[in-house]
Amino acid sequence: MTGENGMKRIISVILIFCTTLVFNSCALENEEAKSSDIEYTHTLTPEENNVDDTASSESTEQSPPPVNPIIEFTYAQALEDYDYFCELLDNSYPYSGVLERKYNITLDTIKKEFKEELEANKENMDLVVFAGILNNNVLKFNGLGHFSLLNYDMYLSHKAVNDETINEILDNNRTKEVYEYFYHEKLEPLNSWSSSNHNTKPSTSNTKFSLDVLDGNIAYMRIPSMNSGTALEAEGQKLKKFYSEITDCESLIIDITGNGGGSDSYWRLNIVAPNIKEKIEVKSYYFVRDYDLNREYIDGQLRNSGRQLKDFAVDINIIESFPQVNREDLELFDSIYAVSLNVSPIENDQIPYEGNIYLLIDDGVYSSAESFAMFCKKTGFATIIGKNSDGDGGGSNPFLTTLPNSGLIIRYTIQYVLNMDGSSNVEYGTTPDYACVGDETPLEACLRYIHESKTE
Repeated sequence: MTGENGMKRIISVILIFCTTLVFNSCALENEEAKSSDIEYTHTLTPEENNVDDTASSESTEQSPPPVNPIIEFTYAQALEDYDYFCELLDNSYPYSGVLERKYNITLDTIKKEFKEELEANKENMDLVVFAGILNNNVLKFNGLGHFSLLNYDMYLSHKAVNDETINEILDNNRTKEVYEYFYHEKLEPLNSWSSSNHNTKPSTSNTKFSLDVLDGNIAYMRIPSMNSGTALEAEGQKLKKFYSEITDCESLIIDITGNGGGSDSYWRLNIVAPNIKEKIEVKSYYFVRDYDLNREYIDGQLRNSGRQLKDFAVDINIIESFPQVNREDLELFDSIYAVSLNVSPIENDQIPYEGNIYLLIDDGVYSSAESFAMFCKKTGFATIIGKNSDGDGGGSNPFLTTLPNSGLIIRYTIQYVLNMDGSSNVEYGTTPDYACVGDETPLEACLRYIHESKTE
């Protein structure tokens, strides 16, 4: 009898144990089902789970965290995106010669190292790994010709432009979900400045907008950025008021040192237009490589004007009037194009400043700030003082394209813009009319120049 009761108790314990296993198994299946519904996932730390390290370790071994399908990305897909990237470099990017001369690196070297990194990560490839490898190789361009991997902030900035051609690229379904995922999960490289370069570089100088009158009755404007939107309008009102207050000043200094760019509209509307009496027209010349995507992108930018890139082509023999054009770079191009920029006086009672205007530049001047320096150099609107600028101005918005599998956006300048002597603006920037001497700052050099001009 005792043996029979003991046997019943053993069977009862076994049944309870099996029931518990079945219940726990169902609970785990329910938890996994819930996890698969989460749009953005990551592995929780022990602190987030409120369990000790041992429990966390055991849980991880038994049930690995699910992988979000957005970042599932095969080695084969990576190679296809790599091939497209190389196609762009071989057929679209215009600055291979400048890259080699300026940074001692070739496109072939970048392609080779990119491929080697992909091969080394073949077994653990996913979208995050690929994005990191892509960014490592994009950074080897040192931002030359705006070359960059668009990050999330720049993605939003481009959306704000509301350009039809650009939106067609940004609104790609794969691109949208990838950029949103990287943003919400705070994943590099799409959340760092290093992966982006919209129309600007970080300011390398005083970042505060200011207006002042210095000793010697010299008016001074500090413009750290070519802002757009509400900032453009707000600073424009302050500048126009300032112009009316400095009519008795003999000199006006416009300090754009360290200005990494922004919008050309800033300097056209806020600086030039209020201080001219007649319309100014200036012409720029540039090359574009003969590649379908290049033509399609520029034609898209010109859509509202009813014109196409081919409408801006000029006689190729005009190249002979540019003594400093690089003959090796010329081998990449079949045509040369010209575009005119017109700036008209503002239509109100604004009285233009009639004193001497000086523009301060240095190697932090870039993009749209560089366009202003080029404008001053060609028109004489201001005497340029300081150090050679960083260049990359005078063209239109940089080219954008989406890698087919990852949805990541690459961008760069497709216009090879010429300085007045034919040299590459990306390579040489703008040369000041009067350079700094020794350790002088551009402002010190300008004040010295003004003083010497008075004593001559």
